[in-house]
Amino acid sequence: MMRRSLAAVLGLWTAQAEAADGLFSYDSTYTVQLARGSISTGPRAAAGVLEFRLMETCDGWATRSRVIMDLTFRDGSMLINTRDFESFEAKDGRDYTFAVRTTKGDVPVEAFKGVAKLPARGPGSVVYDIPNEDPSLPPRKVTVTLPRGTLLPVQHTLALLERAAKGERQFRSVIFNGASSVGPRVMSTLIGPQLAPVAPPNLIMPQVDQDLLTAPAWDLNLAFYNLVERRDTPNFEVFQRYYATGIAPSFEQQFSDFTIRADLDKLQRLPAPTCEPEKEPR
Repeated sequence: MMRRSLAAVLGLWTAQAEAADGLFSYDSTYTVQLARGSISTGPRAAAGVLEFRLMETCDGWATRSRVIMDLTFRDGSMLINTRDFESFEAKDGRDYTFAVRTTKGDVPVEAFKGVAKLPARGPGSVVYDIPNEDPSLPPRKVTVTLPRGTLLPVQHTLALLERAAKGERQFRSVIFNGASSVGPRVMSTLIGPQLAPVAPPNLIMPQVDQDLLTAPAWDLNLAFYNLVERRDTPNFEVFQRYYATGIAPSFEQQFSDFTIRADLDKLQRLPAPTCEPEKEPR
């Protein structure tokens, strides 16, 4: 179970770290390593790469990420996990599509996709398409209710940055990003004081666009809880410095007995879409 959960370790973060209207499209690459090894069934060594792209379109925001992790466990076994995630969120925050594929070596171990709908009033829903064990049969459809007030990733980022700019110190909400088959999660965020708009000194290099890191920033502690569980401690936590441009130069994802760290290596701003204004009906 621990090894399967590792396939989704970074997918959860990349799915929620989206931008919002007024921010920028970009390509990024992170180096991933184990900051604290497990003393039980988790990994004792890990290295990998995270590629993440956020692209604005005329009617929404598309994300694409790939995480490749080379993992070594205490029993000496080794695994290479590759996880691909894609999503699209409409700019009104009401419609969302996503797809996940995880392979262990070259063998698929997880694949699903889905469509989420959030009406203006009342609860929403997400319909998962899960491949059948018999490939000759159509995918299984599983419907999960999204509680009233659930936020999709872009809308969550908008709300979080708005609260941070106002000086609020905590933000708790239900968020759905599609990166995990457990459905929506509760995210409780502690927000630090606003920091000066200065790029980190260690990232002053040609392959990093400094303009995207010259913006107000806040140190965040994000605690994730499964919606269906009642527990005092989170399933995992993320610690990061988050810029108003929607970018984190590094982050740590902390589990019960191991921690994974990702550090930005490359950051490139992408051009905004050229959209024709809607024509008024005659």
